[in-house]
Amino acid sequence: MLRSWYVGFFQIPWLPEYLISHNARRVALGIQSSMTRREALSDADIEIYASALAQPGAMRAAINYYRAFVRWGLRLPVKPIHAPTLMIWGEDDVALGKELTYGTDKLVENFRIHYISRCGHWVQQEAAAEVNQVLLDFLKR
Repeated sequence: MLRSWYVGFFQIPWLPEYLISHNARRVALGIQSSMTRREALSDADIEIYASALAQPGAMRAAINYYRAFVRWGLRLPVKPIHAPTLMIWGEDDVALGKELTYGTDKLVENFRIHYISRCGHWVQQEAAAEVNQVLLDFLKR
């Protein structure tokens, strides 16, 4: 729970989106500093992230996911998933521990997990080639 402290912060009305959108470059640099493979995010990438974070309404839309999850997610019934499912997980995720993946195969009928070592929360940036290859292999099946 401590690793995901931000979920609680996101429950506060308007303040998180205000702070993030008005400090977009600092937040983008924070994303980079939370990465295991920091070199994966270039200066140009940081500017693109900062621009996206500062867009009107962008942070409200993103944060509302966490608000809805807290309000409804834990009360909704867990239904088994029958569709083929791939989970890609960075083993050094700063927000979500690897132990959260354990037991997923009991809820997902056709489940495959791919762990990426020396990789954090931002797998698609930190290990782009590996993520793309794993996705392509999964989609070919």
